[in-house]
Amino acid sequence: MRRSIAPTLLLAGALALPVTAPAGVIFTLLPTSGEVAGDPGDTVGWGFTLSNDTAYWLWANGSVFDLDKGPSWGTYDDYSGNSDPVAPGTAQNPTVLTVLFSLLDGTGAGSFAIDPTVPFGDQATGVISLDYDIYDANPSGGGLDPIDSARVQADAVVTSTPEAGTWTLLGLGLAALGGGRRRRSAARHPADGPDPSAAPRKSLRPW
Repeated sequence: MRRSIAPTLLLAGALALPVTAPAGVIFTLLPTSGEVAGDPGDTVGWGFTLSNDTAYWLWANGSVFDLDKGPSWGTYDDYSGNSDPVAPGTAQNPTVLTVLFSLLDGTGAGSFAIDPTVPFGDQATGVISLDYDIYDANPSGGGLDPIDSARVQADAVVTSTPEAGTWTLLGLGLAALGGGRRRRSAARHPADGPDPSAAPRKSLRPW
């Protein structure tokens, strides 16, 4: 009996896990570079697009941010469950859901609160994974079970901006560099003056 139950449980567990997204589903973070920046203690975040050229409806049900520096660098908060379902599309005309990031409205892929102790100018990289359910009809009305689930991923970067003093010093350095170049240019090309080789002008005085 145990031998017959074990494979069944394993199969059920495998089906419960999100599978790799099928061809025709494209997940893109906004900004498209995947990079956001803020001071230590700030909260930043990403919007996203989900492009669908399959014959099924897609509905995001959660996202996670796997950060290379661990949870001590900051805290991720998932917003993707607040988005609408994505209607079927075609390869020639995919349906694209665009969700802008808004901390106030709680929309986008999610927000990231940079820990106040993070050093200025530090950077962390990672991957945002978006899980979604697949339906064979519009799930907005409720009462419809998904036929499958899948996962899409995109690279993400969070940068802790340099201290304000660092920006000031950088600006002063660039200004000094520009001033030095102008002085060297003036030394090589002096302002036009009287031509010493020209004949002296005759005096108009009668005496």
